[in-house]
Amino acid sequence: MEALYSVMQGLESRLGGGEGVEGIYGSITASGMHKVLECLRHNCGLGRNSTLIDVGAGLGRPLLHALLLHGAAHGYGVELDQIKVAKANAFCKGVLDELTVRGIIRGNSSSCSSSSSKQLQPD
Repeated sequence: MEALYSVMQGLESRLGGGEGVEGIYGSITASGMHKVLECLRHNCGLGRNSTLIDVGAGLGRPLLHALLLHGAAHGYGVELDQIKVAKANAFCKGVLDELTVRGIIRGNSSSCSSSSSKQLQPD
């Protein structure tokens, strides 16, 4: 977990943080995210066949944590802020590439991509 969060913190700094048009939603600590995922594992059966969806995904840190450290099969981030979508694509790719170079994960077979959505606007 330390290596993952070290890589994520370094890359987030190089990308200029998690801010976008809508500001920062808030971040969860590594230990806090671990507790959430353990609760999902214990109470909901989070495991190798699981798919997680993160609404307001920002850069995708919780999804990377779930995929790489808890073995979830798939993760999808939903993000309306176009700046965060662009940062998330670079962030996810960079994290996976760096973890592969360090030998922490084998062959970057995981792929990360976020796509843009139309913003929800009230009538």
